[in-house]
Amino acid sequence: MKIALEVRKVSKEYFYSHARLKAGNLKNLLLGRYRDCNARKEVLKKISFDLEWGSSIGIIGNNGSGKSTLLKIVGGILSPTDGYVRSYGKVVTLVDLGTGFHPEVSGRENILIASAILGLKRREVENKMEDIVKFAELDDFIDLPVKYYSAGMYLRLGFAIAVFSSPDILLVDEVLAVGDEYFQQKCIEHLERFIYEGKSLLFVSHSLDLVERLADKVLWLDSGEIKMFGEPRKVIDSYRSSAHCRYAKVENRKATATPNEQLRWGNRKAEIVSIKLFSEGKESYTLLVPTDAKVVAKVRSNEKLVDFVFGIAIRNSKGIEVWGSNTHLLSFRPLKFTGEGEVEITLKDLRLVEGRYFVDFAIHSKNGVAYDYWKEAVTFGVVNKERAVGVYVPKNSWRFEGGIEFEVANKSRG
Repeated sequence: MKIALEVRKVSKEYFYSHARLKAGNLKNLLLGRYRDCNARKEVLKKISFDLEWGSSIGIIGNNGSGKSTLLKIVGGILSPTDGYVRSYGKVVTLVDLGTGFHPEVSGRENILIASAILGLKRREVENKMEDIVKFAELDDFIDLPVKYYSAGMYLRLGFAIAVFSSPDILLVDEVLAVGDEYFQQKCIEHLERFIYEGKSLLFVSHSLDLVERLADKVLWLDSGEIKMFGEPRKVIDSYRSSAHCRYAKVENRKATATPNEQLRWGNRKAEIVSIKLFSEGKESYTLLVPTDAKVVAKVRSNEKLVDFVFGIAIRNSKGIEVWGSNTHLLSFRPLKFTGEGEVEITLKDLRLVEGRYFVDFAIHSKNGVAYDYWKEAVTFGVVNKERAVGVYVPKNSWRFEGGIEFEVANKSRG
């Protein structure tokens, strides 16, 4: 396919100066003895990719990874420190919708002004005026000064002007969440038609579901570098896995170092020393389901116990208990617990819905006296290729007969 946009080895550095004390003492501070210090921050590092005609690329990454900077360079708002961008059509950039609107003049007049800035002739804009107003759903407000517009109205007008300015290549930076849910859906469907008509879209979004729906390829930026670029499902799964793993490590480290008294209690006749989660034979806090997983708890009794129960529960991020059990419910009769030991719980063919989950673990007496109850002892994420709602995904298959027809919409979506 032919190339609509070419990005080659694009890098961006910011240079800044600041004053620093010549020496860290009170005398120099009082005398104002400073020296100038120059520093630089590299926010993009040799970014290269091609955007083809009739296709779309979604850019994902953590805050501060360079997504917006890259889009602004591609759109000509910023200049690269190194490398180049070549476009082979009319480029329109939607970064801050409504930027440049004059608050004292009407929406209609602002359409003319903004369209002129985008290079449209007045007659061309006047021919599209009613379409723009109708798309923005501002029929009753279009002749009022925009200073009276709500934030949603402001954004709808900005989006409508941009999409009706006849771009060949559209650059969108996290502005698809405009207006209510109905208007958002209308914007997304318009972009889908835009791509279907052979034009090209490059967009930034934190909504991974939206990225999967619109993108033919996904570019994952991490600290200004390309971490991964390719098929949406594969890149998004890897990104989610990385995010879940990072979150779990932080939360588990916090829990191990200083467990909050509200999250852990008991008389400590027995203690939970540590809890780890394993998948595919190795310690992991991101589970690609369906999979077999193991929870391994190292425990210690501080006195000889003959009355003890081990219990476990898994909850989702909404606080819903997905599953729970204990040795008493399973009819294990306790004999003795002295010194150190290990409890291993195997979870076969785990099929949770994608999301974040918590493991609670407890040692208590038969009548419920807590020896050591550790709430949220482990945090883990689930990545599930099958989209679903709820908490559990059973094995399922679908069959249709008669006059029912479907087209399987894969289009490189996995």
